[in-house]
Amino acid sequence: VYLDRNSVTNSELGSGIQVTSSQDCVVSSSHVADNWHGIDFFLSDRSVVENTSLLNNTVGVSLFKANHSLIINNVIEESEIGIQVSLSSYETLCYGNLLEYNVVNAEDDGELSRWDDGAVGNFWSDYNGIGVYVVPGRANSIDRHPKFILDANTILFLLPVYFPVIALLIALVLLVYFQDLLRKGIERLRKRPVDLQPPSQ
Repeated sequence: VYLDRNSVTNSELGSGIQVTSSQDCVVSSSHVADNWHGIDFFLSDRSVVENTSLLNNTVGVSLFKANHSLIINNVIEESEIGIQVSLSSYETLCYGNLLEYNVVNAEDDGELSRWDDGAVGNFWSDYNGIGVYVVPGRANSIDRHPKFILDANTILFLLPVYFPVIALLIALVLLVYFQDLLRKGIERLRKRPVDLQPPSQ
């Protein structure tokens, strides 16, 4: 099954797109918004979500007992959980996704999940730019190649992390600046001619 260029909002069924007991289903280049689950895979194998925007769903992409799923190059925003990999889901691969403004960007309780392809990871609005990104959940998964999103919210998020470093750099710059001013002032004093003539009577 290949679902391409669909738009699903406010589904009365709860899930915008629900795939159950299926194999090799692809959701591509679609827009899914304002649903309980944006895209829901249940008892499905080799499912793919690619190049799709998921906005303001309770859960963006939900995998339950779904194996060998591929979640790539999607934009997932303003959900309670961006990507949810539940128990008994095996070998999920997620990379190239932009996850921002979600309460929890991802939650992984599956097994053998991967959050990068060995070279490309995901963009995370709560990544501080240091080391790997640890994905919340029982799986203890990591994104080894995470990227942070540079916008106003990310700057506010990162500011407490980097403030001591920034303050130290500013202090060092000011120290060097004032040391240079002091050195130049001393040099000017040394070069100033000294009048050794006694004062006139």
